[in-house]
Amino acid sequence: MFKQIYLDIKLYKDAFQRVPTPAIDISIILYLIDKYKPETFLEVGTCSGHTSRTITNVFPNLKITTCDPGDKVELNKRNKIQLSEYLSQNKIGEQIIGCKNVNFIYDEFLNINFESKFDMIFIDGNHSLDCVYNDSIRAIKLLNEGGTIIWHDFNNVFDVNEALEKLNLDIYTPINNRNMIAFWRNK
Repeated sequence: MFKQIYLDIKLYKDAFQRVPTPAIDISIILYLIDKYKPETFLEVGTCSGHTSRTITNVFPNLKITTCDPGDKVELNKRNKIQLSEYLSQNKIGEQIIGCKNVNFIYDEFLNINFESKFDMIFIDGNHSLDCVYNDSIRAIKLLNEGGTIIWHDFNNVFDVNEALEKLNLDIYTPINNRNMIAFWRNK
């Protein structure tokens, strides 16, 4: 089910601005964008917007939609390992303010009625098993043919790995023990 793949990745050091996500992970995302040339990109789990901002710095013409409910999520539904990531409404997405190619939606991914599908989807929202699995099922339905889904925190958060196993897809993981990325292509 999980297939390791070699990617000739370069670090996009000039693109980073105090990004909390490891440089190797962001570099893999940027590599996949460069390789597959999506026109539309959806990020599930914006937090402060560092990932979308970094992508915008490298690919200013990529049409990005990003969504995050922030602190609108009820306390009892918040993943315990991510409590610091449920930002207040005035903090979520603050890094992407003014980015003309980014559309930010202040809501949960499963609640949003999207008007179109996406070429690439990055899932980095709630990391609980049910949320990763349900977000993934929804993402598959919203993915254009030939599109790519990328997951963050693979091999870092057990529930992410378990959800991906449950999907029973041919998921690729870059050969590098320090990254937390997995991806799938809808061929």
